[in-house]
Amino acid sequence: MAECIRYINLPKPPSSILEDFKQTSDMFPDFNDAFLKTEEYCELIDEWCKINICDSLKFGVQVIKHDVSKHKDNGNLYIPQSKLVYLVESGGKDVITKFWFDNDKLFREYKIKTKCWHLIKVNTLHSVHGIEPNKIRWGISAQMFHNVE
Repeated sequence: MAECIRYINLPKPPSSILEDFKQTSDMFPDFNDAFLKTEEYCELIDEWCKINICDSLKFGVQVIKHDVSKHKDNGNLYIPQSKLVYLVESGGKDVITKFWFDNDKLFREYKIKTKCWHLIKVNTLHSVHGIEPNKIRWGISAQMFHNVE
């Protein structure tokens, strides 16, 4: 069976810029939506990632407050096959990301490590379970696309 998560040894963002984003963003502490991927990203995070990870990717911040049902990530002109993610906070000690066959049978499940970069297959049906009340799952993400033309 194919893997859906692969950890990658890349430089870790400094905790100071992550904490700065958390302290100054409108998403914390009163974020009420279940899910948000923001273009309101911290310039310091984007700059640091472009210098230390890849200068041709756009880095954003993803925040999840509640479990996320089964879905595939979609784009308009491009379909993302995978995302590069640095999970800052998991949303609880037992949060699991599950991957599903299209017939709704469980394929794989992972307890994704925090403070590590990983690639995640997002063109596969996946869901997130176990986010604790009053906890937030958040991290840096960058999409890698392929053209469907």
